[in-house]
Amino acid sequence: MTEQGKGELDSVASCSSKSDEKALPDAIRTTAVAINLCLSNKFYKAQRMLEPLAKESMYHALGYGTIMYLQAVMTFEPQAIEQACESIKVAMDVCDKQRYKQSWSESLSSWIWNPSYEGITEEERHAELCYAECLLQRALLTFIQDENLISFIKGALKIKACYNSYKTCFNMVMNEPEGLQKSPQRKDFEGGVHLGIGSFNLLLSLLPTRILKILEYIGFSGDKFSGLEHLDKGCKGDSLRSPMCAMILLAYHSVITYYLGIGDGDVEYADEILQPFLKTFPKGAIFLYFAGRIKQVQGRLDEAEERYNYSIKVQSEWKQFHHICYWELMWCYSLQQNWPKAFHYASNLLKESRWSKTTYMYLKGSFRLMARITGQQIAKEDDNGKEDTEEYMFRHLPNYKQRIAGKSIPFEKYSIHKSVKYFSQGNWLFLPGLELIYMWNGFQVLRRRPDLSRHLLNLVITEQQKLDQDKEREYYMDDWCLGKILEGMCYLCMGETEKGRRCLIAAVEKSQDLVLDKQLGAYACAEIGFLYMDQGNYVQAKKYLKSASHDYQGYFLESRLHFRIHSALHKIKIIEKEHKLAMKKVKKNNNTVENSVSDDSEASEDGSNYSTASEGGKSDMVFDGTVEDFVDAQTDDTRASCSLNTDADGPSQGVANKNGKSGTNSLGTGSSKPIVSQNPSSQNNNQQVPNLLLETSL
Repeated sequence: MTEQGKGELDSVASCSSKSDEKALPDAIRTTAVAINLCLSNKFYKAQRMLEPLAKESMYHALGYGTIMYLQAVMTFEPQAIEQACESIKVAMDVCDKQRYKQSWSESLSSWIWNPSYEGITEEERHAELCYAECLLQRALLTFIQDENLISFIKGALKIKACYNSYKTCFNMVMNEPEGLQKSPQRKDFEGGVHLGIGSFNLLLSLLPTRILKILEYIGFSGDKFSGLEHLDKGCKGDSLRSPMCAMILLAYHSVITYYLGIGDGDVEYADEILQPFLKTFPKGAIFLYFAGRIKQVQGRLDEAEERYNYSIKVQSEWKQFHHICYWELMWCYSLQQNWPKAFHYASNLLKESRWSKTTYMYLKGSFRLMARITGQQIAKEDDNGKEDTEEYMFRHLPNYKQRIAGKSIPFEKYSIHKSVKYFSQGNWLFLPGLELIYMWNGFQVLRRRPDLSRHLLNLVITEQQKLDQDKEREYYMDDWCLGKILEGMCYLCMGETEKGRRCLIAAVEKSQDLVLDKQLGAYACAEIGFLYMDQGNYVQAKKYLKSASHDYQGYFLESRLHFRIHSALHKIKIIEKEHKLAMKKVKKNNNTVENSVSDDSEASEDGSNYSTASEGGKSDMVFDGTVEDFVDAQTDDTRASCSLNTDADGPSQGVANKNGKSGTNSLGTGSSKPIVSQNPSSQNNNQQVPNLLLETSL
């Protein structure tokens, strides 16, 4: 070979080496641009940018799969979910090819000593992270396919592999080779670890107790506060995954806690997170939706409607994304008793969305019936004649029942049940629109709008009087119990808790006489538990919540109620643990005071000149008040003590504040001083549990 030929080969090899070095940064940069395009409503342009290398580059594959995943979770359409699953499967294959493969000797030694990552390259550790992220998205898609408990179990089992992969990524950070500590891509890697650990913990913490008990047998559980802390760090870390961390936090605080929980999301914190992204993406449909959702749960319905409509207006590429705004607009108008408007948006969903026509048709028929009950007229442009009559919709809605991943949708079963009841009662249901508001947890919003609650109460009382005129109806007791629940919820929203409690207790007492709507007994019992919890009577709260969970079974929408009960019991458990720690501190300080007084008495008898509390003022250890006052005064110190780790094998933990912050390092692995929330309203929610990824049992 000539010298010239050798020179050309050396030049090519040098270029190839430089090309490999630039491949990862360029891929991350390209993916970041594509994600920003997506958040600016240029979804197809973002997809076209990533698709050519989606089967070769791990970040292109992950970015493309993430866009498809966003479309699926924002629309809940079966076709979108299937496409997202396929894209993520391809991305997993691409990432798996570039992951670091341990030899058998390394695998064996890792059981005895901490694994060594000295030989790992930047590309290999990012491949592990991208693979874990794909696994997480795939598991989340399993969760959203339907509300069946079996689906949640399947999703949790799939996430086991995801956990192992994120654990490896976490270990890579904790045992980071010196050569990678100054890597320009380090921030993006750690941001991905925050996203994964945070989502993992938060997701599992939401599962009902019956599922968590199963998961404990296979070795893992979730910690909500650790999850929120990691997501907060990822959100504020200015990395590739920051927008995704923000969206998960926004969804949790403004959507998930209201639809599946007890409405205890930190909306003010969510708004704080949202504002920087709204400035960066002022016309971003996704962030405009969250802006509307925050206004909605604050009870500012007119402002929420304005933002939803603007979110619809600014983009037309993803028509399916309009549907989630239609859904929220439908509920906003329902809460305002504008039934024709609610009918309008239910009609739009029925015509355009492919998620569940049975559900949409039941919603539409119910709002039409509510318009008839309240004497409101449906707009002519929304009335398509025979197909829009109550009878037609209630009769034909069972024909559209579907199955997703082999499972029927729970709310479709409920809708079909109510349509059968409609005809058995002579084309009539008792306030179905208000029952829908209740079932979708809309009274959590009405707590901030007592004016609207009063109007709803007047309607409920009027219809109850009509109902009592014919007590011989076959399903009279079902409708009577529903009326009592709605009446009680209206009173609670107006601040008249004793009247509300009496109504709910009346419904529970008559629940044995229910014929069809067996779910009403369980829901009424749970509401009494929620009420006692809000009043601080945790003994009674647990009594009713556990009764609702164990004494009622096999009713419609059972899983939905169990999610809410789980959230409430978890909150009570944290509060009681804090109280026990506070009482221990009171006892400890009382013992200290007694010992101090005893020592002072002995010193006086010996002629010593030590001053006592009675001489020269009160001692610093003497508290002038009741034990309860002392507990209140020691609350902050007590919460700080919650950070102490009782597991001798694990590190001490920081207490998550309202923003999910903690006195831990960048990955939450240790704390020199816990940070306590400064928001009094959220103090009871602050509790530290050992970090998920450091539990030795795993």
